[in-house]
Amino acid sequence: MSTRNRFLLTAIVLVSILIGSAPLLAAHPKSALLAESKGRVFTKSGDTQTPLFLYERKVKSDGAKILVDARYTDPKGTLVVQEKMKYENGSFSSVEFYQNQDHQSGKAWREGKKIKYEYTDTSGEKRTNEEDWKENTIVSDQVEDFLVYHWKEIQDDKEIKVRLIVVDRLETFGFTFKKEKTIQYDRKKAVVVKMFATSFIIGVLMGDPITFTFIDEGNRPWMVEHIGLALPKIKNDDEWTEFDSRSIYSETL
Repeated sequence: MSTRNRFLLTAIVLVSILIGSAPLLAAHPKSALLAESKGRVFTKSGDTQTPLFLYERKVKSDGAKILVDARYTDPKGTLVVQEKMKYENGSFSSVEFYQNQDHQSGKAWREGKKIKYEYTDTSGEKRTNEEDWKENTIVSDQVEDFLVYHWKEIQDDKEIKVRLIVVDRLETFGFTFKKEKTIQYDRKKAVVVKMFATSFIIGVLMGDPITFTFIDEGNRPWMVEHIGLALPKIKNDDEWTEFDSRSIYSETL
């Protein structure tokens, strides 16, 4: 696996998030965590007629607990990547992922003031780690919800910093969100938000920032496009390789 993908495996397209002491999760009325969505994944510069993969995010909630099942399938319906997230009482509980193409898997969960990790690589070797929980920690599934909650700061051109859980690296990494530009998207007002590594060195390894496009109309902003590395991979000379993708989403609250 390349260094770029190690830093971004859980950051694609995707809890209790805290800045200072303000809770930022599903307790707020415009939460995107409860939204189900579908998406189509294309190459970054290719056509948007024939998707390489399809994405679907399903949600179950009983009020105190939110369970998310996010799946990527190929056009034949074969499951290639699956992510499962659990949130309890407005707080992050756990995340699991299964990469069926090259047989990786891993999970991270919060236990008290610790984040614990377990990861199995393509050879079957298992590794574990733990680190202290920090108050601005998120997983990729929270990105839309996080940005919706901080939409005023985004509109005011402020930088919003987070720690992103990257399961296959067994740790978190610092990232920053900032408004890049306002555009027209499908004849609607939209805002492009870029996500870049807080560390200069990691930023160099990443290459181009990841971007998220939000329609800024209606009850709340909602994400319609993501550009960055995809979780599914494509086969190149009999090897599975990551690729820069463009994902287009539809959403049902």
